[in-house]
Amino acid sequence: AESLLNRKRQEILGESIWFPLNPMEPVVVYFERPGTDEGEQAELLAEDIEWEENPATLVSLRDITAHIKENEELERRVEERTRELKISNLNRQSEMQGRENLEGQLRQSQKLEAIGRLAGGIAHDFNNMLMSIQLSSRKLLDGFSKNAKMQLSLGEILKTTHRAAAITKQLLAIGRRQILEPKYLDLNLEIRDAGHMLRHLIGENIQLVI
Repeated sequence: AESLLNRKRQEILGESIWFPLNPMEPVVVYFERPGTDEGEQAELLAEDIEWEENPATLVSLRDITAHIKENEELERRVEERTRELKISNLNRQSEMQGRENLEGQLRQSQKLEAIGRLAGGIAHDFNNMLMSIQLSSRKLLDGFSKNAKMQLSLGEILKTTHRAAAITKQLLAIGRRQILEPKYLDLNLEIRDAGHMLRHLIGENIQLVI
């Protein structure tokens, strides 16, 4: 706790464990492992629970160093590839007919890039909310093990969060923050699903034609 919060033992004693965190809101913290010079990052989440009929605090700490490094490497590769594409476009500029056509393609590329960034940001925040909903639902399931009606309702909540997680994967794919795995698919169905999602994101000033 002293290392994570950068505070002395005497200052922390008697205080709430998540200080200065907000309950149910994951926070990324930075720390150094003893004996090494490498810094690491972790996601810290605290929530109120009951333990043996007494109030308690459940704190989960997830090491996300490797995940962050993978994202940074993926973003670096995307930026490098983007720079290569821009250089290639400039080299081909003299071969293209009409400057107006070239500028139109560049504007379209920037719009798609902006949509991708927006989708990736939404997916990240949405994932954090889903994690909190799933944790709370599973805790309630344990507490209502003898109530069939409550079990059914909570089961529906978990099913909905799983479906929402699938949408999150689509948003991460659009935002280029997820490594894609090749698979067979129904292209018509994928296009329809993507079109339905994009219409809610791009705003009324952009017309989407499929």
